[in-house]
Amino acid sequence: MNKRITRNLLLLIFSASIIIFSCRKNDIQIIIPDNSNPDLVTKVTTTISGFVTNENDEAMSGAIVRVGSAFLNTDQFGYFEIKNVEVNETAATFNVSKNGYFKLTKTFMAKEGKSTFFRIKLTPKTPIGNIDAAIGGDVSLPNGTTISLPADAVKNASTGASYTGSITVSAHYIDPTAADIAGIMPGDLRGLRTNGDLNVLDSYGMLEVELTGASGELLQIADGKKATLSMAIPSSLTATAPATIPLWYFDETTGLWKEEGSANKVGNQYVGVVSHFSTWNCDNPKPHVPYHCRILNEDGTPAINIEVRLFEEGYGGYCNHGYTDSNGEIFGGATANVTVRMEVIGGNACGSVLLRRYFVTTSESVDLGDVTIPQQPNIEGRVSGLVKDCNGNPVSNGRIILSKNGFYECRYLSTNGTYDFISYLCNGSAPVQIFAQDIRNNTQSNATDFLLQIGSNNIPNISACGNVSTLCNQVWMAKNLDVTTYRNGDVIPQVTDASEWLNLTTGAWCWYNNDSTNKSVYGKLYNWYAVNDPRGLAPEGWHIPTAGEWDALINCNGGWYVAGCHLKESGFAHWQAPNAGATNNSGFTGVPGGLRVNDCLGGIPVYYGMGIQSWFVGISSDANSNPVPMFKVLTNTDLTLDNPNLTNIWNCLDERSGVTVRCVKD
Repeated sequence: MNKRITRNLLLLIFSASIIIFSCRKNDIQIIIPDNSNPDLVTKVTTTISGFVTNENDEAMSGAIVRVGSAFLNTDQFGYFEIKNVEVNETAATFNVSKNGYFKLTKTFMAKEGKSTFFRIKLTPKTPIGNIDAAIGGDVSLPNGTTISLPADAVKNASTGASYTGSITVSAHYIDPTAADIAGIMPGDLRGLRTNGDLNVLDSYGMLEVELTGASGELLQIADGKKATLSMAIPSSLTATAPATIPLWYFDETTGLWKEEGSANKVGNQYVGVVSHFSTWNCDNPKPHVPYHCRILNEDGTPAINIEVRLFEEGYGGYCNHGYTDSNGEIFGGATANVTVRMEVIGGNACGSVLLRRYFVTTSESVDLGDVTIPQQPNIEGRVSGLVKDCNGNPVSNGRIILSKNGFYECRYLSTNGTYDFISYLCNGSAPVQIFAQDIRNNTQSNATDFLLQIGSNNIPNISACGNVSTLCNQVWMAKNLDVTTYRNGDVIPQVTDASEWLNLTTGAWCWYNNDSTNKSVYGKLYNWYAVNDPRGLAPEGWHIPTAGEWDALINCNGGWYVAGCHLKESGFAHWQAPNAGATNNSGFTGVPGGLRVNDCLGGIPVYYGMGIQSWFVGISSDANSNPVPMFKVLTNTDLTLDNPNLTNIWNCLDERSGVTVRCVKD
């Protein structure tokens, strides 16, 4: 989040000579961080949401969003939301990935029970040239940024073996003065100095670099070798760029930049050497303090998901910026002892400035309280209406997605199905589409087209009863379940003996072949009695997927016939050939952990299928609404989820079968 923004915002309130708007302090405690000993351990529970676009600002569906062990795919609008996830309070992280694009990790200061909104723009992993590993060489970007490798300086990133052959260099320069910098850059411009201090950073240019070999394998700089980076300085920052500046690389584990080395100013570039590749940054570090404020519309309602930018006077780039949450609030850190220009930006294609103020920060933590956006009579449109479900009743748990010139907005419905919010225009009107989603029933309306105009826009009632396959916002565990106790703490017994397993009528688990080394990749196998135990097999906040949730996952991944391609881990690290069609585009990463199946003829249970099959369980119901097991399978030879040709196994599956469990977030 925009640390400088908030902090500076807070100080605005207290500077009577500068502040022109009214404010109110909220009853929120802001704790000043220990910059010399940052707390990277304390956890809080939060909600993360946002939109993901490609380099052309087009909605990116199917991007994988990961937070800890949870993941989901963005929907057709590029939207995602992960509720009630545990993250680090000081430096919470999540990442977004898509084949062909650089993975982006974002960082923010989380607050217990609060939500955080993002607009993410992924950048394509574009090759900019090739270098012969044996002789070394240079490749350059159009702005003059150059990557130089010496001879025999590259190794296989996985094995550590020396690499000889052609090196493909993919790179992307990140301009710290760009308007969309917040959605493109990793982290949140906070970094750890070599002495352990946590500072905010003034960037003078960033560079993402990835090296791959002739077979697509990842490469890295060899031990004892170094590459030279000559990084362009934006023209607007050249005058303030210092002669020598620290170099920083982005650490995906902590979500923070880490100081390592320095670069010298040579003309309009910074030149330095690095011993490994990730994303590198030329930054001036400065002390920071926490801030908080709440942005309100002129009618007193929270300004939701509105962008707030901070500019440090005398620097020339963005200090920091972020988006308000569902209550109009921003939490973060800001540079101390500087003059700052704050801008609140309207959600439209032309980036209208709704509010601009100057203020001076000090070394003290600040709460700006409530800041009200003045009325915008020339660009403000108010949108209101009602959403009903397939039975004609108001939707009690739903949201609106509004598409305006390719710019998406999300607003949640009230519990009586109504919505009423402000959307900003570039001029007098704009063609708009609204999609209404019934989250509880997993249904969505067809598009409602209308012309958004200045003033009131009352939309006719919308029925969220259209295509059910377009609402894919499920959060699944990214790995197979591996617990030994029920939710209440009671122990689930491990049963290794085949005869004992055959006669069980209570919950139990085992490892495939009773081999504990299978745990880290494949998790445990559970019988139905454990899955259906009222004490709860799924951890707190999760549940065993229903038949409907499995169907939704299948529909979101192209339907029954091809879903297996998108759900299987790609490659042959765990799957045997041919691993037909596997792409793992969904991020589900299904691995072939096999199962423990009972012999249909009454023999003892056997382990079968590791390397070629991955069996999962869900909860269905019989004619009397009693819970019964349902099974899903991925195989190495088939594109589907539910290979119908495995009749010899399907016919043997029952409550005693030991299978893999994946959970869905509540």
